[in-house]
Amino acid sequence: KNEAIFNSKLEGMFTINTDWEITSFNHAAENITGFSVREAIGKKCMDIFKSSKCNKGCHMESTILGKQLSISNELIIQHKNGSSIPVRTNSAALYNGLGNRVGAVGTFLDLSEVKNLTLHMEEKFRFANIIGRSSKMQKVYELMQSVIQSDSSILITGESGTGKELIARAIHVQSDKKIFPFITINCGAFNESLLESEIFGHEKEAFTGAAKTKQGRLELAGNGTFLLDEPGDLSPQMQIKLLMVLKTKEYKRVGGTEIIKLNARIITSTGKNLLEEIQAGRFSEDLYYKISDVNINLPPLRERMDDIPILINHFMELFREKFKRNINSISPAAMQKLKKYNWPGNVRELENVLEYCFIVCKEIEIDTGHLPEKFGNSTEHLQLKFSNGAKINFKNAEAAIIMETLQKYNGNRQKTAEELGLDRTTLWRKMKKLGLN
Repeated sequence: KNEAIFNSKLEGMFTINTDWEITSFNHAAENITGFSVREAIGKKCMDIFKSSKCNKGCHMESTILGKQLSISNELIIQHKNGSSIPVRTNSAALYNGLGNRVGAVGTFLDLSEVKNLTLHMEEKFRFANIIGRSSKMQKVYELMQSVIQSDSSILITGESGTGKELIARAIHVQSDKKIFPFITINCGAFNESLLESEIFGHEKEAFTGAAKTKQGRLELAGNGTFLLDEPGDLSPQMQIKLLMVLKTKEYKRVGGTEIIKLNARIITSTGKNLLEEIQAGRFSEDLYYKISDVNINLPPLRERMDDIPILINHFMELFREKFKRNINSISPAAMQKLKKYNWPGNVRELENVLEYCFIVCKEIEIDTGHLPEKFGNSTEHLQLKFSNGAKINFKNAEAAIIMETLQKYNGNRQKTAEELGLDRTTLWRKMKKLGLN
């Protein structure tokens, strides 16, 4: 019975002996950390959690050494896959039947899916306005940090919607060039003759329709940053011209004779595989190596699903302000549907979905009925299995979770609300909405 209670908790729970070795580890602890019971038992707790506070005055240390109860500490632990996880922890001394202290017991709650997560996020989960705690995003942050003050050329790659321009802007605003302009151009948006004029500018009467001299976007960037989006769409002739500009650090306007110095930092971004374009003879190998001293590759959202809850909270914070709406949470069932979706449009698509939800939702919580139609049948066929062996589809998952927790606490609403991370009024409102007595 005790083991069933131990493993039924939503919080991670573990015990350690006086040598800091883990002696028990519940199912929630496995889910949050990625380590199995077998991997955790017998290991030092600092080897599993890898918090920056381990061996440096952590809450378990004060409990073990000082016999002090420790409540509501917030810190960062490390998942088995290397990603960072914000948690809230509690700990207490552990005694045997004779009253002798034999270690400590700790609980920890993953804050990633707690409403208003932005109140709990540390700066390490942000870089400018970029959100993500996954190991892949941490690597992106490290690369960005390393190139901010360098003169290295940067190629940002990634699928549509992953935030390539956002990365370029973040590098710009964190660098010494932030006081100068950030200018962009999409190479696929103009025909070749117009594109050359847009990039380099033109002199008066350089071609039909050129009624006056015009500065190009490269010139407008000045000492700032120039983002060249989709260079794979450049013609071979334009690729050669751009390569010469990058080599000589100077250029002329179309129809002009004055030499203009290139002072802007050039960042390129693309959703294409330029190495494949080189193999196909469509892109210059010399230009590729000129623009890609450092390649920052943005992972698609489906490869960083751990970031979905904090991205959702980030967008909810933005849309609460934009729409002046008091929508402060998302139901477990709706969260499950968002986590099961493949996100072909990546972060941009997720942002659009959340904006849609804020438009149609008239309550204080986003539920499955507020999601766009494409989520209607995406996970309806999947089933959850609860501890009593019952299976139920996502449509009724929230009701089932509440009922099972109520049964666990013999109908005690206060304890049920605490375990589900809700206040009592919200629980009552949900029960009324779901027809639960």
